[in-house]
Amino acid sequence: MEKWLGICYTYVSWNSAYSHMFKLTSGVRQGGVLSPYLFAGYIDDLINHVHSKQIGCMYNCVNACIVMYADDILLLSPSLHSLQILVSACESMLGQLDFAISLSTSGKVFVSGLVLGAILVVRQFYCQTVLNCNG
Repeated sequence: MEKWLGICYTYVSWNSAYSHMFKLTSGVRQGGVLSPYLFAGYIDDLINHVHSKQIGCMYNCVNACIVMYADDILLLSPSLHSLQILVSACESMLGQLDFAISLSTSGKVFVSGLVLGAILVVRQFYCQTVLNCNG
């Protein structure tokens, strides 16, 4: 496996222009047959770390505080305080894995009872709620 990853080269194509070949030194190849499995093994520590906080929403007696699809993460929490703990747990583990939360593509939805304008801290930035649904 290490040898296979050590000989991966790629290039960038844009319109009809192509870059020079360069060696991949980190990450997984997009579209690679093994890539989803390698990523899942890599990101498993994140899921276990967030679950270890033992907070979040329960569904049929299962802690459903984190749901992932590819590289998208959904955190479910009964309160803003609990959500901040989950976000901070994600941040710390993602930092160890050399990942970061993208502020430009992150959204927040707080349902029922939270005041519009509640604040969540992500990567030392303050993020206001985007939507407040009551009911």
